[in-house]
Amino acid sequence: MWNVWTADAEFTAAYCVDPYEYEIGPAIEGGQIPRPNEKKIVRKDGTVIGHEECRSVQFFTLEPGDRIIDYLQGGCGVGDPLERDVNAVLKDVMEGKISVQRAREVYGVIISDVPEMRVDMDATENLRNELKKRS
Repeated sequence: MWNVWTADAEFTAAYCVDPYEYEIGPAIEGGQIPRPNEKKIVRKDGTVIGHEECRSVQFFTLEPGDRIIDYLQGGCGVGDPLERDVNAVLKDVMEGKISVQRAREVYGVIISDVPEMRVDMDATENLRNELKKRS
């Protein structure tokens, strides 16, 4: 899950960084391991301070318009993502838990008519069949 904060006044941000090496619990029944936490700062002028620099510096003065972008790691998956109910995937997209791109790449769900958020069932079935052949 991505969290984005935009500074509306000057302030200092301090990162409490997680350990570099930690054990992730196992995924089961075909589930996937989650991607790790990621932090970055995007300055008002577009300059990006990446994850490793955020971890090493830990204190940043932010100006109005600067953004903190923080990806929070989820838990390990249970079950084959290609078998997940397409309506549950659509609900996750609509609630901002995953992106349209992640729905396609991980769950094999094609969401078309993005403003209306509809699943293209034929394209989803074709993509899921193709992804199953690759694995």
